[in-house]
Amino acid sequence: MQKHDDLIDDFFGELSEADRLTIKTLGKQVHFAPHSRLINEGETANYLYYILDGEVSIYLPGKADSGPIRVYDAGPSDLVGWSAVVPPHMYTGDAVALDRVLALRFSGPELLTAMGESPQMGHLIMDKVAEFLSRRLWTAMVQLSYPVRVH
Repeated sequence: MQKHDDLIDDFFGELSEADRLTIKTLGKQVHFAPHSRLINEGETANYLYYILDGEVSIYLPGKADSGPIRVYDAGPSDLVGWSAVVPPHMYTGDAVALDRVLALRFSGPELLTAMGESPQMGHLIMDKVAEFLSRRLWTAMVQLSYPVRVH
């Protein structure tokens, strides 16, 4: 558990003690078995996941005749489900556990409320979301140039 506490502290370390306590209260530990879906493209984005252990593959829909395209593998310290805090709050891809996954699950509405009450928390979380999106966009561009098809 110390490893997971360290990941949380590294990610949220810039927050005040009160904000870190809020984060730890809002985040619920969840487990996913290999091949379990965390997120389905097109559904309402209710949750943001902070990965503590394991890997999650992100897929974008491909053409009807080619199937989904794997664009990113998220691991410890990555965010999955950023749409929960970014309008229009609809998931833009599928997320599937590659192996056993342990994550902190945040309710999007609850997290947005907490972010509104603490501008420092809101700023930090949106910075982390932007950083993640930047990495994911770059990786997606590379993957779409050389797509790995899922059959």
